[in-house]
Amino acid sequence: KKIQTLKKRVNKLTRKIKDMESRLEELENSKSSNSKTHSIKKSSESSQKKMGKSKESEETDHNYLKKTIDNARRRYEKEHEK
Repeated sequence: KKIQTLKKRVNKLTRKIKDMESRLEELENSKSSNSKTHSIKKSSESSQKKMGKSKESEETDHNYLKKTIDNARRRYEKEHEK
């Protein structure tokens, strides 16, 4: 039963990451600089590595995803202020 619960959590988090990646791709497409694009791809790879760790709690994963989205939002806002 625990394995099924863990599988459900992993599937749910995987969907969240895919959603985040699509959001990041949208931001990526709106940018003109290749170096800025690289940062977004690196962030996405980082989140995928994070999923490989089975001992992390769902709350920690949620906080990580929230922090990543907030950082992307700040970069986007900073770039579009200029």
